[in-house]
Amino acid sequence: MSALQGLPKKYLIQNAADLEPLLEQLLDSFRQEAYFAASIDSLFCRGDVCFAFLFTGASYNTFFIENGNVDNKVLKATGLTTYFDRAITYSEFLYIREELLSYGENNGFPFSFVRLSGFRVVDKMVRGKLFWDKGRLFRISKLISEEENNLKLLFLENYLSLKKGSIYRKHRISETSRKLNELPFVRELRPPYVSFEEEEAAVHLFLKSEKANRFNFLIGILPNNRENGKVLITGDLDAQFQNQFGRGEKIHLQFEQLRSETQKLIFAHSYPYLFNTAIGLDVAFGLYKRDTTYRDLSWNLGFQYYLEEGGYLKAFSKNVVSTLLTIDSERVIQQKSLPINVDIRFSSFGLAYHLERLDYRFNPRSGWLVNLEGNGGFRKIRKNNKILDLLDQDNPGFDFTDLYQAIDLNTFQFQFSGRVDRYFSIGKGGTFKSGIQGAGTFSETSVFTNEQFRIGGNRLLRGFDEESVFATVYAVGTLEYRYLIGANSYLFLFGDFAYIRNKTRKNDFTDWPMGLGAGISFETKAGVFGVSYAVGRLKNEVFEFKRAKIHFGLVNLF
Repeated sequence: MSALQGLPKKYLIQNAADLEPLLEQLLDSFRQEAYFAASIDSLFCRGDVCFAFLFTGASYNTFFIENGNVDNKVLKATGLTTYFDRAITYSEFLYIREELLSYGENNGFPFSFVRLSGFRVVDKMVRGKLFWDKGRLFRISKLISEEENNLKLLFLENYLSLKKGSIYRKHRISETSRKLNELPFVRELRPPYVSFEEEEAAVHLFLKSEKANRFNFLIGILPNNRENGKVLITGDLDAQFQNQFGRGEKIHLQFEQLRSETQKLIFAHSYPYLFNTAIGLDVAFGLYKRDTTYRDLSWNLGFQYYLEEGGYLKAFSKNVVSTLLTIDSERVIQQKSLPINVDIRFSSFGLAYHLERLDYRFNPRSGWLVNLEGNGGFRKIRKNNKILDLLDQDNPGFDFTDLYQAIDLNTFQFQFSGRVDRYFSIGKGGTFKSGIQGAGTFSETSVFTNEQFRIGGNRLLRGFDEESVFATVYAVGTLEYRYLIGANSYLFLFGDFAYIRNKTRKNDFTDWPMGLGAGISFETKAGVFGVSYAVGRLKNEVFEFKRAKIHFGLVNLF
């Protein structure tokens, strides 16, 4: 019988008084296995040896349970209301017990006990009242870091949802390893354990600080489509500083020289758990200059709400001001129409959702990532003085202010973007990545060129010149196989398959670009060095390998 499994054949006792609780424990183990008629028939001792004769009786599978002392709120929370005052099976009885014990462990009562009192057997049915002895209520007293690291305990309290004074919940302890694994700047040396004293629970953590600051340097060698036989050198500097002050904060700096006379600068900063709450601050500033055509200034202010299960929701304000640097005066005069770019101010509010479940952030083998964002607001087209001051020598009476009368200067605009990545481990060293990333701009009127999304290049839609593909709506699906040769080293083959729609005042067409390629990423003392080769084509084109793109990258962790 399973109740006897693991029990020793002999017990060493000091005196006869130790026998009674020992035998009661043995009987209780049988009753837990539905042998409710189990009893000790006789007991006798010879010298220093005692013999107990056990009667087990029959095993019962039908129960009729009444509620002894379990609160109705607990029954509703656990969904156990319907199990009382009717015939149930033994497995259902065990389910009741496990649900109550689990509820206790996750609501401050880790040492609760379920018992059946006053039970009796009537017509082969066990009847009795069920009592739940909760025991003492335990609260988190403190977090104890058993290893040296630069993390503030206040950050860990918030991130792990283990604040001082909060009710002890076992599931939060069970989730700590998974949540800590999602932090790039710390490594768990061993799982945590909890020490209980009086009515307090102390959580012991074993964490070591990890290098998480990143400096990425990427160089692109691309054919110069404007000058045959020559190449175009592009550069991308990307620096991320994380947890500099032990509070989980992040600073992001990026500078891109993607094409001749075109630069991008981004500064972003996020600071979690403001004033010891679940709210974090997120700010960003961006500057983009497109050769001598126009300049975009953007700034965002957002507040993140960190979810207990991981990830966050964000509410934010987004502002973009696009200013023309030059205009083609002769073309405007001849065509009597606004240029494809105009001066625009867009102010919006939006929501975002982010969740990440990767086994290793820098080179995942399994897991997934989700990022969704939507915002809406008012777009205002600003009149450009250079256009207003134009004079047509052949028609001096034409007022160029009228060009703005033909369009709605104030309209509502909505933008949506999303990204989902999924990683699957294949065999001992293989990883397969599938992902889709897309965005769209939807407006009451036509979209201008400087409002479009700019895709293409090593970051999105490989095999094309950097930001050479314009779209008002796009979706890029990625299939990539990686063969790991180290923790941060792998060979890879990939395919990027895209749908784009370009709908502006001047154009309305769709296309299906595709990019194929391969590469290698390997770890050195200086960092992770990568080389990729990609070739792309549009829907009605063929792959031209002389137009292939080669990118060299270096990621340094410090």
